[in-house]
Amino acid sequence: MTRCILRIKILFLTLLLLTAVPFTLGCTKAIPLIYEPTSPGVSQVPFTTRLVARYIAAAGQVWIAAPVNWTRPYHEVTVLVPGDLPRRIEAQADGSFLYKFPGDENSTATVDWVDPDGNSHSQQVSVTKAPDALEIGVGEAGLYPNRLYVSENLVWVINSGTDEMNSYDLDTLEETSLSVITPEFSSPWEAAFAPDGAGIVTTLFGGVHTFEPLDYAPVLVSTDGFRDWVQPNGVTILGDKAWVVDPNPLHYFPTILGTGWVSVIQPGDEPSVVNEIDCEWQNPQNVITDGTYIYVCCAGVIDFMPPDFFATPFTPGGVHVIDPATNEIVGSYELGIGGPSVMVLSPDNRYLYVGSNTSAWVYRIDLENSNIINDVTNPIILSDQEGTYVPFLEVSDAGLIAAAVFNTDVIYFIDSFTGEVDPFPVLEPIDMDPDSDELQYGPQDAVFTERNGEGGLLVLSSIASEFHWLPI
Repeated sequence: MTRCILRIKILFLTLLLLTAVPFTLGCTKAIPLIYEPTSPGVSQVPFTTRLVARYIAAAGQVWIAAPVNWTRPYHEVTVLVPGDLPRRIEAQADGSFLYKFPGDENSTATVDWVDPDGNSHSQQVSVTKAPDALEIGVGEAGLYPNRLYVSENLVWVINSGTDEMNSYDLDTLEETSLSVITPEFSSPWEAAFAPDGAGIVTTLFGGVHTFEPLDYAPVLVSTDGFRDWVQPNGVTILGDKAWVVDPNPLHYFPTILGTGWVSVIQPGDEPSVVNEIDCEWQNPQNVITDGTYIYVCCAGVIDFMPPDFFATPFTPGGVHVIDPATNEIVGSYELGIGGPSVMVLSPDNRYLYVGSNTSAWVYRIDLENSNIINDVTNPIILSDQEGTYVPFLEVSDAGLIAAAVFNTDVIYFIDSFTGEVDPFPVLEPIDMDPDSDELQYGPQDAVFTERNGEGGLLVLSSIASEFHWLPI
């Protein structure tokens, strides 16, 4: 009797085991391991543009992630890590997914999924680092390249050394025949493009010029009735008007500045200045728009001091907010003595980021609450190296900011919604020349774009006069 009961117990346990392990012993199913996001339906890896695996050293984990629309909403994805059982995970409502497992920098995995069109895919992924994808010298720019733009599937570069704005094929980066030639020795500085391909370019010594996409012949903007240009810098376009800032330098070494101003320009057959707004701080150098307001950044007085002749700020700077309907300053944010300069907005226009042209610092303003989050007292510090600056801030549609530290040949990334430096999947700075401490490239500008069907960051270096490509 006892032996019979024992057999029944063993049979019952066996049945329990058999009903509990179809996900573990068989190859047809896997253990259901559903990742539950804190925000259901919202990607937890918004800056991912392709299937990627990264090693998170602090956690001892490998994260495998795929971007939005990679698979169908809430669809099942299978991940097989060598030595482990197949794992089923559920994609988010937007088709992205994230899977974490214990691993190291040598880990691999096989991912199976169905794309939104119903096609099945299987791909082996290995842990990589963001810098591994950097392609150095994918194209050549002109002499003393300064700024980089993408318009009408062309890359436009301001080559200050030849007084030209030249165009390059976006995919091949070969120079095309289209160019804007400014007056000799004018030193073109910045440009802005309208949706139809027309644009406007500032020059340090030759005024401001508009151009049309048919012949790209520059037309000088008239200042009749207003102040003549001294050294126009930044420019932006909003609606049927353009906005240009002039720092009004009177003397260098030492730096003496007059009152800087913003010029409102009416483009057309006879482009002209139609209004001016004086700035409350000195040295306005940069201007951008969010489609509603104009943002003008004033750097304050900056001079180059011995013995190293590093750029040194002497007076406060900040950001003015201008209502284009009234041409009046409707808000101001003082950031302190720290050379605020280049600007970029988060995609929702809530956060304004400002790079410093006297240090590797970034400042942050919450425009929604009219609150300065990071100024010179608590900046976002990208590097502690002296004698450098942030030459550009560029933001992707997803909200990833690229920020270079010029003298170090290093590019950092910032989450524009949180202020986090080097978020997933970047995780680390991109050193363009990791084997040298000397300045080799000089990242001067960059733009997030798509080339040959691949999304990434196109970088322009002014020292090497080259293009570089970083898939993101």
